[in-house]
Amino acid sequence: MSQKRSAFDAKFVKVYNITQSRFDQDDTLKPFKDQGVQFSKEALSDLLGGISYFWGPIQIKQEDGSGKYDDPAGLYTHVPARQGFPRGFLWDEGFHLHITCQWSRFICIDSLKHWFNS
Repeated sequence: MSQKRSAFDAKFVKVYNITQSRFDQDDTLKPFKDQGVQFSKEALSDLLGGISYFWGPIQIKQEDGSGKYDDPAGLYTHVPARQGFPRGFLWDEGFHLHITCQWSRFICIDSLKHWFNS
């Protein structure tokens, strides 16, 4: 487990360039000085942990306001709020992918392919 944590920490610094010295040197980050790096890692972990896979028919809204269902399909996506909004939301996906694509191009491309196919 410690090897995985070390690998995560090293990749985090390499990808996002968030280190303790950044919090020490930037006056705007002083309120977060003591826990900023840890909080940043936890936020990324939460974002990546919220990636989900859904399967089922997709409701397509019609011009008259009614909806019809398309054939069942899969959707690999981030979930904006697991408890409050436990499904993918295209608007949020762009913001999530802005961070995720830097972390893993494979996750990014897989998510985009699912959205384009839905």
